[in-house]
Amino acid sequence: MTHDPLHGIPAADDEAPTTHRPGEYLGIPRERAASGWIGVDLDGTLSVEDRDWTTAELRIGPPIPKMVERVKGWLADGKRVKIFTARVGLGNNVDDQMALIAVWCKAHLGQVLEVTCAKDYAMLELWDDRCVQMQTNTGQTIVEHIGLLSGVVARQTMAGPPAQSSPTAADAPPEAPPQTKSAGARRMGPSGRSGSPDHF
Repeated sequence: MTHDPLHGIPAADDEAPTTHRPGEYLGIPRERAASGWIGVDLDGTLSVEDRDWTTAELRIGPPIPKMVERVKGWLADGKRVKIFTARVGLGNNVDDQMALIAVWCKAHLGQVLEVTCAKDYAMLELWDDRCVQMQTNTGQTIVEHIGLLSGVVARQTMAGPPAQSSPTAADAPPEAPPQTKSAGARRMGPSGRSGSPDHF
C-alpha cells in the first residue's frame, strides 16, 4: 500500500483510506489533538461541486465516496469533524444553508455535523480542494519543499557511491628484506651431503 508522506493516507487510487491522528505530522501534542477538530470543505471536497453558480446554493451535489468514508472513519474513532464552508459566510442565507447541509449530512454521513466558516486555535487540519499547504515558518509550499528534497535525493542517486581512491606507494605493504646466506651456511655437494666448497 502506498501512502501520502504528509498525512499517512493512501495515495489517490482505489485502496480504502486509512485513518491517522489529526495534527501528528505538524507535531501537535496528543492532548491538544484530542480536544481539537478537523475541518472538511463541502463543495468539491466532500460533495461533488455544482458548476452552475446561479443555482448551486440551492442544492448540494452527490457525495464523493472516498472522502465520505474517510470522514466516517474519523467519526467512528471519536474525532470531532466540522463542515467548513463559505455557504454559511456573510451575505448568504445562513439558516437555509444550515438546514440544507444538515439534511445532506444525515443522508450521507449518518449524523448532522457542526458547520462553520471560521478557523480557531482548536482546528487541527483543514481538508479543502482550494488550499495550498505551506511548510510552517518558511514561506515555501509543501510541493516546493518536497521538490527540493527530491532534487537532493536525485543528485545523490546520480552521483553514485563515493569514488574509491587508487592505492598509492604509501598504501602498499612493506616488502620483505632479501634473504642472504649466513657466513656459516654450508653448500650441498654432488652426493647430496653437505660439505665445504673444497669437497665439490
